[in-house]
Amino acid sequence: MTAKHERAPGLRVWAAAACALGTIVASAPASASYAHNTTFAELKARPHTAKPDARLRYGDQASQFVELWLPKGRGPHPVVIMIHGGCWIEKVAGLNLQDFVSEDLRAHGVAVWNVEYRRLGEPGAGYPGTFEDVAKAVDLLGADAAKYHLKLERVVAVGHSAGGHLGLWAAARPKLPKSSPLWRAHPQRIDAVVAIGQLGDLHDDPEVTANACGADTIAKLVGPPTASHPDVYADTSPDLMEPFAARQILMHGSVDDLAPPKAGELYRDSAEKHGGKVEFIVIPNANHFDLITPGTDAWSRIRAVILDQLKSG
Repeated sequence: MTAKHERAPGLRVWAAAACALGTIVASAPASASYAHNTTFAELKARPHTAKPDARLRYGDQASQFVELWLPKGRGPHPVVIMIHGGCWIEKVAGLNLQDFVSEDLRAHGVAVWNVEYRRLGEPGAGYPGTFEDVAKAVDLLGADAAKYHLKLERVVAVGHSAGGHLGLWAAARPKLPKSSPLWRAHPQRIDAVVAIGQLGDLHDDPEVTANACGADTIAKLVGPPTASHPDVYADTSPDLMEPFAARQILMHGSVDDLAPPKAGELYRDSAEKHGGKVEFIVIPNANHFDLITPGTDAWSRIRAVILDQLKSG
């Protein structure tokens, strides 16, 4: 049974922290052993002491690039495709939100393909641009893997929040029909997705997504129905693209008010209704930002799952 969660005005939490590093603290259960939760302000204020090893462009727009974090040694290195969150909105967050976990994975011998993409507020964002950017960034991995000594035998995508949706969608791309503007021949295979505090079900969870990102965000992301694209969710909401081959592991924090466990339950139930198979894990006492903060118990658990998935055959 899932505990009830009080809802915070989520987009205001994201946006206020993005504009000014104020203090935002998630509600905590009354427990003497309960640890302090990481706020967005605290995560953003962490010093960026490490840098990626390369930046690769897949287009001419400002946000069309990938940053590569390479472990020491000659390789070949296992690789994770990292996709950041931030409500699909340019002003909320960029790929540097994932610098800290990228640095941590690099220290554990994993190469990280950290994806930037056009978000709402940027020219060309929404449908199909945001999705096309993620697809191009993911496919660029195959083109450059040999140059950077990356192993593609088992590729794991890791996405946080809105990036969890995009990671699941990227893994589902082989199911796209040729009639979709997003269809491409021979998309990069993704073997597993670790979706962290994800908002992957675009059509069945308007209350959850509106709380996190604003009532009109999904409508702006998928665009209006048209004669050629009457069902705006059919090629954008990964639960409707089930079943697809990648293993799907959803990991949510029990006190996450932005993407609560209910979001995982909604995605799992919809995915399974459409023939998919989803694993769902709730991490006790973790909020939305604990999940991507090295040094927290939540991130240690998530990292262990990622490393295990890279080893799985």
